[in-house]
Amino acid sequence: MATRTAILYTGSLLSSAFGGLVGAGIEYGLDGARGLYSWQWLFLIEGTVTVVVSLGSIFVLPDFPSNTAWLTAEERALAIHRLHAHSGTVDEERGPLLEGLKMAALDYKVWLLTLIVILKTSAGAVTQFIPTLVNTFHFSRVQTLLMTAPPFIFAAIVALVVSVSSDKLGERCLHLIVPLAFALIGFIIAAITESLAPRYFSLFLALGGVYGCYDITYAWMSSTIPRPIEKRSSAFAIANMVGNIAQVYSPYMYPKSSGPRYLPAMIANSGFVIVSIVCCAILYLCLRRENEILEAAQMHGQDEEDARSDVSKSRSQERVVSVEAMDSGFRYML
Repeated sequence: MATRTAILYTGSLLSSAFGGLVGAGIEYGLDGARGLYSWQWLFLIEGTVTVVVSLGSIFVLPDFPSNTAWLTAEERALAIHRLHAHSGTVDEERGPLLEGLKMAALDYKVWLLTLIVILKTSAGAVTQFIPTLVNTFHFSRVQTLLMTAPPFIFAAIVALVVSVSSDKLGERCLHLIVPLAFALIGFIIAAITESLAPRYFSLFLALGGVYGCYDITYAWMSSTIPRPIEKRSSAFAIANMVGNIAQVYSPYMYPKSSGPRYLPAMIANSGFVIVSIVCCAILYLCLRRENEILEAAQMHGQDEEDARSDVSKSRSQERVVSVEAMDSGFRYML
């Protein structure tokens, strides 16, 4: 799950990297061509490619295993079996959407993960100002655009490595905390020095740390809120909606008056990362306790009513882990 999510999100990182390279090329060769400024050419070229690829993806992206037209019957059965092994059971029947939203809104795990998302998005907003930060090195516009690419490429590589490791080891918490710790070091370096080399190095640590584990959060949410489908979908919607609130206030963290160190922003980003690490640790402890209850329920052969009672006492939402899932050995991924 983390690897697939990483592939999706590295697309965004690589677009930022190659966007800088494309922008440098357009700035150098197309500015003023046919009466258009370089930024107009950038919008036309990137916008056209995006629209064409988006229309084509409608016919390629799958919906659910049971109704994906380009899968064979055997492949559908295998996909459903994998889902069953992952979450203990499979929900093919759709329930009320509002009920799923209510279940997600009342689950503390959803809000812990959402808090991690908004904090990391707040710290990750530094990407919007990397050209501004690199510009403090006093290079030309083309050189500035070229120098924005390597940190994004590095972050994409880190994201893939961390995600593959997380999936192979079946672990989420440390694969979030360790990269965030490196991001914290990056923000601290950026805050305390104005030297070119250390500040540029700090961008690699900050981007590699924040975005190197960004997809792990969503993979952890998927395994923590495995069912029903309506609840899981609502959980992702809540995380994305609340997380993007960071885009409202983050631009005001980098006023020109605070350059070139942007000390207030770097201090704030450090705080965001620290609180994210604390939230990861809290969620880890909560899920470990949930697993202990599920383990005890399975070992002692409790009936359905007793098992649900124990899960309720641990503040799990009803149907997050059904008795079927207990019987199949479902455990929350830590």
